[in-house]
Amino acid sequence: MLVDTHTLIHEGFDRDGTPEEVFAHARENGVEKIITISTSPEDSEKARQFAEEWAKKGEKIYWTWGYHPNMYEEKSGETLTSDLNMALKAIESPQNVGIGEI
Repeated sequence: MLVDTHTLIHEGFDRDGTPEEVFAHARENGVEKIITISTSPEDSEKARQFAEEWAKKGEKIYWTWGYHPNMYEEKSGETLTSDLNMALKAIESPQNVGIGEI
């Protein structure tokens, strides 16, 4: 079984076609599961919504809550604590398979 473990499929389809086309192309090439990676709390919400929506349509799509390391310099301690609490809540999503980019 092939799993694409680092996509940004939730970010758009300008050059790659529609979501349906991307999922079909993946299946045609033996990719059975796709994981979309996020890089910020805001991006994580987009990834969650995308994965949950397409999973309901039968796609084997999962997501990770992400926080790119470069963002740490921009955040205060209080904001980081709030963001990390959001990360812990992310595991409640049935499509979440990890917390990454930390």
